[in-house]
Amino acid sequence: MRRIILASLSVAVLIMISWVAGHLLLASNGPCAQLNDAEGGVKQNTGATITYLMSIQNTGGVTDLFNLTAVDALDYIEGNQCGGNNQIWSNIEFLDADESVLDDIDTDGTPDTGWLEDGETFLFKLRFTVNNGSSQCCYHDTTVTATPTVCSGAATSVIRTHIENVGNNPFLNIIKIDGPDPVDAGGTLTYYIYVFNTGSKAAQDVIVTDDYDENALVITDDGYASSHDLVLGVLTWNETIIGANSSKTYTVIANVNCDSAGSIIDNVVDVISTDDKGAIVTSDSYVEQTTISMTIEDTTPPVIHLNGSSPMTIECGVETYSEPGAYATDNCCVTDPVSIGGDTVLDDTVGTYYVTYDVSDCAGNPAPQEIRTVNVVDTTAPVLHGCPSDITIECSDQVPSPANVTATDNCDPNPTVDFSEVSDLTGCSDTGTITRTWMATDACDNSSQCVQTITVVPHQQAHHLREARVRMPALLTQQRLHPLMQH
Repeated sequence: MRRIILASLSVAVLIMISWVAGHLLLASNGPCAQLNDAEGGVKQNTGATITYLMSIQNTGGVTDLFNLTAVDALDYIEGNQCGGNNQIWSNIEFLDADESVLDDIDTDGTPDTGWLEDGETFLFKLRFTVNNGSSQCCYHDTTVTATPTVCSGAATSVIRTHIENVGNNPFLNIIKIDGPDPVDAGGTLTYYIYVFNTGSKAAQDVIVTDDYDENALVITDDGYASSHDLVLGVLTWNETIIGANSSKTYTVIANVNCDSAGSIIDNVVDVISTDDKGAIVTSDSYVEQTTISMTIEDTTPPVIHLNGSSPMTIECGVETYSEPGAYATDNCCVTDPVSIGGDTVLDDTVGTYYVTYDVSDCAGNPAPQEIRTVNVVDTTAPVLHGCPSDITIECSDQVPSPANVTATDNCDPNPTVDFSEVSDLTGCSDTGTITRTWMATDACDNSSQCVQTITVVPHQQAHHLREARVRMPALLTQQRLHPLMQH
């Protein structure tokens, strides 16, 4: 509960600001809305007009539209001062933040918030006239209901108004509504300060101050404050005048420091003014103080970012796997390094490996695990050693035995070597060719081969062929030199 302390010339009245959360149930998804109001004991003349600042936040997980209604209850009897059974208001209106009457979008006869996205907050005002017949010095409850269109159930909040004749004077009230609450450390907090003059005369030289926790909040938008003391954490707005039954709204946006997680921060807003004749009001007549307490927590997990690619491909036995690592970012802080687990990558063994990455932030929120896929593949064929050259022999020569050809591989320590021989020797002298093939294959079916051709020719032809091979270079040289010798 937030409490507003209102001091007047004759009576000190305890006023409270509360977040009264109505629970709208959508299947099993929990509350669908949070209805926030400025509740309690706003002191008002009979016959005057009063305006309350309210907000509703859609928490149902779906886009929804809310219908707004208000019902006046019986007098709240305090110290037997009230007679009871009095309806205190008339001319009820729901307005937007700019005080335009809300539309009936779904044409059901009630004003609507409009369609709100999940998590969206809508700021609105409730305005009514206090009937002249209302009991003096009494408290009257008004129940505001926000009925969703998509969700089932309704969010309700009760506003209490204190009726007392404050005379023909200005009368300032101040309200503060914030959200979200609780707010994440490292997140953004928005709050609204609403100052309204419910008196019959204008309030002049109005000074509004917001004393916030400078250790927990960093103000990013001060709502056009007249001055801002960063050291003390005080925002000040100076208004020349706030007319009778008029109001002023200030919107403040702040970032919440990460090291404030788990703490409660307090903000105090004050308003003071002079009377209509310019005399300084030295009493507490026009001062109202609101304290907002808010739990700060860090529920946002960090995010892990992988260095390098995923999936990653490594050639078995050729490339070496070097762990690229990973790093993490967080809305607040991450002190521990990213831990690496999962499979150990063997860069000399074909397979698919999964490397895992985990980390938690300073508040203990674990990051979603990241996984790197590493594929160790073998696309390299074995290498053959000892492959013989082609030869020519006479049919009377002995055909040489097959050479001892071996193979090595980048990944398979024992590649296979298969030998095959094809002969087409014909005729009485068995002339022709013999083709010998050695085929090496590794475990991944990569293969390579070498071929030797043995040409078998008739007797003496092999000699002539060998002699021709020896003489041919000399003959070619003579032919090139012959034209030169003629000159």
